[in-house]
Amino acid sequence: MFSLYKLEIFSQVAKAGSFSKAAQQLLMTQSGVSQHVQDLERALGSPLFVRGGRGVTLSPAGETLLHYADKISQLAREAEQRIIEQTQQLRQLRLGVTPGVSNYLLPNCAQQFAEAVPNATLLVQTDTTPNLAAQLTQNRLDLAILEGELSTLRGIEAVQVTPIVDVPQVVVIGAKHAWWGRPSIALRDLHKQPMVTRQAHSHTRVWLERLFVAQQVQPRIIAEFDNPESIKRAVMTGTALAILPIYAVKTELEGGLLRRLEVTGAQLLRTLYLAQSPALDQAMSGMFMQCLSKLCAVLRPEAVV
Repeated sequence: MFSLYKLEIFSQVAKAGSFSKAAQQLLMTQSGVSQHVQDLERALGSPLFVRGGRGVTLSPAGETLLHYADKISQLAREAEQRIIEQTQQLRQLRLGVTPGVSNYLLPNCAQQFAEAVPNATLLVQTDTTPNLAAQLTQNRLDLAILEGELSTLRGIEAVQVTPIVDVPQVVVIGAKHAWWGRPSIALRDLHKQPMVTRQAHSHTRVWLERLFVAQQVQPRIIAEFDNPESIKRAVMTGTALAILPIYAVKTELEGGLLRRLEVTGAQLLRTLYLAQSPALDQAMSGMFMQCLSKLCAVLRPEAVV
């Protein structure tokens, strides 16, 4: 007997034609996807895919399984929707997010979630990563989108944590900056440059300071703000620079209000994580993850400005 979960992973690989593409869409590692498919193949006693240099195709056994897997998935969705309609109970998903995620990513995801689960309410709380992690471990949140070095958080090992996506962090300047005409810089060029950033001891600031120490760079911090919007406005109207996640500045870059400076010899990335309470209703979690995966697709480095 095999689980519905493994069938869904198998179906995703079949439709993507690649273990790596399926892993990205499922927010899993490629090795994890391969392991689940191998479990199915052992259980059935037959290979499900023909491996090739450019991906995978279905074997005859795989074709048969995909036919039934689609039917099983459809029946599961119909059963879930029918039960929701019968109970007509208003359910709540308590979600904690960091300020950047709240401002720039969550509104679209919230709309998709509302359409997918019409009888549910998304209760959103914005806070810093350490505070969100604490509330999650105290069962005051169901899910939390976190960023930063989670190994420093107390009690985080008690909850399920999944990496979502690596988000590019970009150096941006306004029209008044002397570098407006430059296409790129080296990270060491930031030494002594005026900079606007998040407040001291925030996870964003800790990440920046570790980056600068490793590169022996010391910018001149002229202002600290507790939200990305204030940082952007300070950069657009002044001569300081900032390092912000791509999703926070995409609109201003497209409109020419900010300019992105490519950083040669360095790749600036931060990981977003989804932390889940063990007590969370799995159906609710699954619906939210589907919405989240669509947003993650546009945040991958190859898809951004």
